[in-house]
Amino acid sequence: MSNITQVKFVKQPLTFPGSPVSVPADLQTAAMNTWTAIENGGPVNAQGQTIFQLVQSAIQAQVQKTQQASSVLNSLTFGPQNQIGYFGKFTPPPANAGETGGAGTIEIALAVEGNNLAFTVNAKSNPTFEVSFDLTITITLTLPVSLGPNWAVGINVSARVEALNVTTHNVGVYLCDQNAVTQVLDAINGQIVPVPGLHPAVLTAFDSLVEGVAAGGWTQLVEQDDGAGTLVLTALGPDLTVNGRAGDSIVLAGTAAGLEITAQGQSGTFVGPIKSITVNPAGGANSIKIEGAPSGATISVENTQHGTNTVTVGSDLSKLAGTTIDVSDTSGSTALIVDDSADTTARVAAITKTAVAFTGLTTVSYSGNITSLKVLGGGNSDQLFIASTGPATTVDPGPGVNSVYVGLSGTKAALAGEGQGSVQPLTGPLDVPNSQGETNLVIDASGDNYAGYQVSADEVAFTQGPAIQFQAGFQDFIGQHIPPVSLTRGVISLTVYGRNSAGNNVQVEGVGPETKVTLWGTGSDVIGGPAAASVTHDVYLTLKPIGPLAQEVAAGH
Repeated sequence: MSNITQVKFVKQPLTFPGSPVSVPADLQTAAMNTWTAIENGGPVNAQGQTIFQLVQSAIQAQVQKTQQASSVLNSLTFGPQNQIGYFGKFTPPPANAGETGGAGTIEIALAVEGNNLAFTVNAKSNPTFEVSFDLTITITLTLPVSLGPNWAVGINVSARVEALNVTTHNVGVYLCDQNAVTQVLDAINGQIVPVPGLHPAVLTAFDSLVEGVAAGGWTQLVEQDDGAGTLVLTALGPDLTVNGRAGDSIVLAGTAAGLEITAQGQSGTFVGPIKSITVNPAGGANSIKIEGAPSGATISVENTQHGTNTVTVGSDLSKLAGTTIDVSDTSGSTALIVDDSADTTARVAAITKTAVAFTGLTTVSYSGNITSLKVLGGGNSDQLFIASTGPATTVDPGPGVNSVYVGLSGTKAALAGEGQGSVQPLTGPLDVPNSQGETNLVIDASGDNYAGYQVSADEVAFTQGPAIQFQAGFQDFIGQHIPPVSLTRGVISLTVYGRNSAGNNVQVEGVGPETKVTLWGTGSDVIGGPAAASVTHDVYLTLKPIGPLAQEVAAGH
């Protein structure tokens, strides 16, 4: 609760960088104008009635009811304006401020002391009553959060009369029932006199302004009290565009105050439920970082200006929970990084040649000239499923003991080795490093018809025949180019599922230290190569055929 003397109405810019439009409205002046209109006997409602007429009607009705007599209001005198007490109170909207129907209010009260009225009750002695009273005029503005075509500021005005003392002037007063005085005063005291339809000039202008905003497509109104006598009303649009300049650094970050955006060397904070954000980088080498955004928002990064961009989504994807992000490049080149490295919760992610989806957090779709994709796991044990690749893809699971499944979607881990996996959709290079934690890497090609593959200390390359090895790629029997799956540090176990419809020819050129290698397949499998005969560094090489005649061949220990 605070004293509100003015309202600052702000329209949040639809394009950033951009300047908001603000219009101040002086509530104290508006309230004083309201009082002046009442004091001067001006009409206060659509029926053209004055406050004098309203009070007279109330007194006459009460006298007629209690005394079965008529009454006449002889005079109504208001106290001097220097006795007017002004108070404004702002009541914030409820917790569901973002929902339709949530609202805040401003109550403006003017307490005026030293007023007098005199009225006559036409009875046996015709006594005249003089009453001193306080008059309080209250103006209430209802400020909805959600705007619509029929929305308007609600203005309600009421007058409250408090009698202080009563004197009578008539020689025949003793003939009057003294209880009549008490009953009439009781009727006046605390009486609320509604004054509907009042639109002072300043408030009318404010009303029209907000109605125009609603008609212009602004869908939300957020109310904030700055604590210094100003109520800040911010009108929000659902769609926001962020424009960069050549060689720009663009950052979207969530803060306690709202969405903080940096572009073209400027920073601005946007509040409210923004539905969509479009980022337009210019030419040159640009850096775009999406670190936080309102839940439910759709974020689009569109490279149409021949720029060379690096787009980073994250570092903690929990700050982007509920968002959908799309990165497209139609004229330049974009390196995409999906970063969950600062997240300490175990996550599951599905990675394809068109999207990276962290379960329960966010989906990052990409298309066009995406030259590289890097996915960084968090500080716990993650499960990452790589079903397909397009650009050169690097998946680093990060700290913890992680599982990376290649050739499988997020729903097929339990079916590994049963003809469900395929590495054919890997049309771009895939690298699975892990310099901080440990990775159990599973490669499932059991659904493919590759004759064999090569295992080395840092690579698994599928081949068409036993004598052909491909370091830069591999091809199937129809000549389709398939890049290798590269392994570097941190892989503590490697499991490869070969085809289960015929035998596999596996050439083992070498394996990494402290890495357990398990090779699965069916039929007459052949394991060759120098490392198959002599395995060192406490490395296990196991052949485990699938089916009822499973046979395990262990090499080295």
